[in-house]
Amino acid sequence: MSKLPYGFQERLIALAPLRILNDLSRVCTNVKLFRSFCPKGYDEVQINDRHNVEQEISTKSLFFRLTTAVLRFFIIFNYIFALDISIDQLHVDEIIERKQHIYVEKALVINCNSVTSYEKVIPYISGPYTHVVLNGNVTWKQVKRLVHPNVKKTDIKATIHISSAQSYANFAKFVMRQLRDSTFW
Repeated sequence: MSKLPYGFQERLIALAPLRILNDLSRVCTNVKLFRSFCPKGYDEVQINDRHNVEQEISTKSLFFRLTTAVLRFFIIFNYIFALDISIDQLHVDEIIERKQHIYVEKALVINCNSVTSYEKVIPYISGPYTHVVLNGNVTWKQVKRLVHPNVKKTDIKATIHISSAQSYANFAKFVMRQLRDSTFW
């Protein structure tokens, strides 16, 4: 790539999809020179606003210990048969401190107890993800910012705070659109 003209290199890197660009940056050192905005890419990512969630839950629940045992079985199964069932874990504070932009290909899971955590992390999320899972507390405006036209499946297990009557009407239309999936009818 270093033998290509400077202008051609610059244009090639500017137009390259992120999943290719991340691999290319390992081989070519000048990728970051041409593309200053280069978010970290993930297939599936889970973002939390609490530290040590597993430890907190494990002390409270026998069910969690049983679930953990089953999960460990699947991890071993995954290792043996080389299946990809892993999901990357990130913390809201890490993302904010590092100003780490996140590019998500498939699934985005956010577990935030506070609306302010959602507000802090949403500007750093981008990508053509097709599945969104939201847990905790979120506003309707934040949901609209996360659910773009590429999203095919939306799981909202969060408390949604809706501010006005107009927002209630928009929310009802959103739910109806989500229910019109071809597998539903």
